[in-house]
Amino acid sequence: MHHLRPVHFRKQSPDNQRGIPESALRKQFHDQAVLSLITLKILMQIGSNASGAGGNAAERL
Repeated sequence: MHHLRPVHFRKQSPDNQRGIPESALRKQFHDQAVLSLITLKILMQIGSNASGAGGNAAERL
């Protein structure tokens, strides 16, 4: 029983360390999503003048 507890505790540490980068990645992904939405709005406004360029940019995303 004594051997199992330290091993279990060691397993928890990497999971907790992984949780921090995951939240940071989620923050980055959220920021990128907001930026992509803003760029999409701008592209749609430009798309009224040049629909071809807006369509290509939408396909890339």
